[in-house]
Amino acid sequence: MKYNITLLKGQKDRPRMSSKDEKATLALRRQICMQENILDEVKQVFVKETKSSDKTGYNKKHLELCTPYLLKCAEICWSMVIHDPPLYIKFDAKAGDKLDLNFYTVYASTGEKIDFLVWPPLFNEEKGGLLSKGVAEPLKIIKK
Repeated sequence: MKYNITLLKGQKDRPRMSSKDEKATLALRRQICMQENILDEVKQVFVKETKSSDKTGYNKKHLELCTPYLLKCAEICWSMVIHDPPLYIKFDAKAGDKLDLNFYTVYASTGEKIDFLVWPPLFNEEKGGLLSKGVAEPLKIIKK
């Protein structure tokens, strides 16, 4: 395969690939990263790290039962990471934050502030466009 590398005006020491070659390179990168042996290695490392972490708070039997779920989570997260640009999951919602209906749908009740996050929103990249709204449960307001 011959690459068409061009130089940017004013930057003679920085070669750039053509957009066609860049797309081909990214496609090849995705193919390599999703090969069964690489994907299996990513999954196994993810499960091993999860099971050895003291932060999970779960016993080993519970984690063994969750292994198929963890493997699928690792596969999905890996495919999000190798995407160009990498997809971004926003986990920073905290209890008491204003519930922004541009980024979240409500779970069961209505309200103006977040009680807890049910599912995070997904973005095309960290500061990119929204791909999928998250779901949040608003604080319940008890009137006297």
